[in-house]
Amino acid sequence: MKNLVFREDVLAWNYMLDDARKLAEERNVKFTKRYIRIGIGMPESTFGKYCAGEGLRTNFRYYMKYCKLMKRDPVEFFENLIKKILQDRKEHPELYDY
Repeated sequence: MKNLVFREDVLAWNYMLDDARKLAEERNVKFTKRYIRIGIGMPESTFGKYCAGEGLRTNFRYYMKYCKLMKRDPVEFFENLIKKILQDRKEHPELYDY
């Protein structure tokens, strides 16, 4: 049985990883997914599923932990994330059922 994966969850997850890469580049530090995984307290197997786009609904607390870990303003993070999801929804309305 295949699990239902919501497009906005995949977009949000990829947005978080892209954001981490950009912040690491700006701060001139090395980016690793392992650092993010450990920092947000996610099990390795679960993290791998999310990175492969196979995760179920993403828990909000992981994004909050990410913002704290990266010293990122959560309001700005979520504002930009919402813009990205709405833009994708406008470009691909057939992929959303609401």
